Amino acid sequence: MALAAAMLVAGCSGQERYEPTREALAESVVDLSRQGYVVPLQVREQLADRTSMTISTEILFLFGSAKFRTPELTTVPLLAEQIPAGAAVLVVGHSGPDEVDGEALSQRRADAVAAVLREAAPGLRVSAEGRGEREPVVRPLRRTRAGPPTGIGSRRIVISYGN
Repeated sequence: MALAAAMLVAGCSGQERYEPTREALAESVVDLSRQGYVVPLQVREQLADRTSMTISTEILFLFGSAKFRTPELTTVPLLAEQIPAGAAVLVVGHSGPDEVDGEALSQRRADAVAAVLREAAPGLRVSAEGRGEREPVVRPLRRTRAGPPTGIGSRRIVISYGN
C-alpha cells in the first residue's frame, strides 16, 4: 500500500517522489489476527450446563439482510441434529456497527435461524432474540476514507442449549 502511495505521488506533476522509510513501512502493516479482528466462522463452546454454537453471519446471510445466502446449503439443519431432542434452545442474533437498524436486523436473523431449527427438529423448544451491536466480540475497525467502521467479527448468531 505504501509502495502504491509512493508511485501515485511520483506520477503527479510538480510533486517530489516519496520514498517511505523502513520504519514507515513497518508501521503501515497491521497484524489483524493479533488484534482480535480475525474470528473463526463457527465456534462450539461446551460449558458445564450449556453448549453454545456461534456462527458468523457472513456465511449465513447477505450483508444487511436476514435472507440466507444459500438456503439449501445453510449449516443450521446440521447443527439441529447435534441438539438433544426436547432441549430449550436460545438463538441470539448480533449485528455490527456498519449495519442499518442493527437491533431489528439481529432479531430478524435470529428469527430466521430459529425457524430453520424448528423445521429441522420439531421437538426443540426454540426462542429467539436480537441484541444488535450491544455485545461486540471485536472492537470495530477504525473509520477510514473507504467507509464506516466494520464489525465483521461481531455479526454472528449464537445458538445455545442446556445439557
